This record gives sequence, structure tokens and C-alpha cells, in this order.
Amino acid sequence: KSAITRINVSFLAQYAALAALQDREYLKRSDIILRNNFSILKGIIREMPVLSLVTEPSYGFSTCIDISKIKASCQELTVALLKRRCAVYPSDGLGDAKATSYIRINFSTPYEKHFAWLREAFPEAIKEAETRKYRKAVIDFFKSAGTARAKRIIEQIQR
Repeated sequence: KSAITRINVSFLAQYAALAALQDREYLKRSDIILRNNFSILKGIIREMPVLSLVTEPSYGFSTCIDISKIKASCQELTVALLKRRCAVYPSDGLGDAKATSYIRINFSTPYEKHFAWLREAFPEAIKEAETRKYRKAVIDFFKSAGTARAKRIIEQIQR
């Protein structure tokens, strides 16, 4: 429903979303997919002691994972995961709290193979992020913003 009110969603897409929300069978199938996917995601997180769920969603299609136990920022981990074709969102896009400690992950894919990719990618991406090879590029990115908030995030990354 939140996508319906976004500026970047076309009028036609808004009508399609409304039709989907009225299709009870579609909603039921989607709910089953989301619950199954979240269960798979929880299993992946349990396999890696350096990761934990921030909260377990009661509805929706994304959640936040606490990565503060790894020796890198969530921005560095995001880059390492993107290199492995796994898209996540660093928490600096969610506000100031824990701006370098959380990643948000969308689990709405209808393809279970995406979770196999994630399961395989996470350990390698964590190791790579912990080398801090992306640290300078991430800091340079925030420097280019030139804001007080970006400076606070840089300070957190440099700790």
C-alpha cells in the first residue's frame, strides 16, 4: 500500500496495485510466500552469529539485520553484498539511529534461489567488508554530501 502513494509510481501502476489488493487469492498466496521467505531468512541469520534480527516484522516484506558485531560498517557490507548480486539497504537511509550498524533486506522475491545466493554470499561478503577495502570509497561518498549528518556517519565508520 505504501507504494501507491509514492510520487514515482505511475497512475496505471496505482490502479494495478488497487486491483491486486482486492484479489483475496493473490493476497493469500503472497502472504504464504512472504512468511516462507522470512523463515528462510531467519535460518540464514541463525547460521551466522555475527548477525541478528533487529525486530521480527508482523507484516510487510522487509526487515532490519543488526551487523554491528562485524568489523565493518553496514555501508561496506552493502558494497560487498552488491558485488555478489545481493541487494540490501544500509541503515543510513533509515535515519540517524544505528546509521552504520543495520542493513535492511527485502524478502519479497518469489524465487527461493535468491536466498541460496544470500546464504552463500553473506560469509564471503562479511570477510571482504572486514578487510575495510571499501572504507575509503564509502567515506569519500559521505564527504561529497558535505552535510553535518554525513560527517557524523563518517565518524562512526572511522571508529
